Amino acid sequence: METDTNGKMVPALQLSELDILNSARSHLDKNGFTSETVLFKELKSSGRKNWMDPDNGDYILFVEEKAFQKAMQSLEVFFGISG
Repeated sequence: METDTNGKMVPALQLSELDILNSARSHLDKNGFTSETVLFKELKSSGRKNWMDPDNGDYILFVEEKAFQKAMQSLEVFFGISG
């Protein structure tokens, strides 16, 4: 996977529950967004963001950088967060 270091995919969400993450990915897919799941422990330290914490979950959801804002809005709908 190409991470934000070369402008393709950027981290968007960290979760401990793979089932919820897969449901979120399915929601994104149905709405035309590309996403990938990466294990936190597999990320190089250079690819980690300051908001990431191993205690906050084992999985990181990445989305396309060019669609980041719209993908995050779609995830807000999925999780029932109103803005």
